[in-house]
Amino acid sequence: MNYLLTLLATKPGTHHQAKTVNDWLPQAKLRGEYLACWVSDLGLVGQVLLLHGYKDAATMNEDRNTLALSDQRYGLDDGLAGVTSYGCTAMPG
Repeated sequence: MNYLLTLLATKPGTHHQAKTVNDWLPQAKLRGEYLACWVSDLGLVGQVLLLHGYKDAATMNEDRNTLALSDQRYGLDDGLAGVTSYGCTAMPG
């Protein structure tokens, strides 16, 4: 199994928009399985962590590119300060 872990950072004063990411995800039409969305309200406020699962790395990378080139910006528009994504593969055993 492959996983795409995406960390979104919102700009100061826009952390209330972070909850809109969950509403935006269905229209993104990603091919991976949506596993989780966490929004921080303590510590680093406005951090959003997304987790998607994939059967193969090629599909994961295609979705990653789709998200990177999207003009929708995760439904956050101008409130998005940064995006970091990690592709991970589960190790056997």
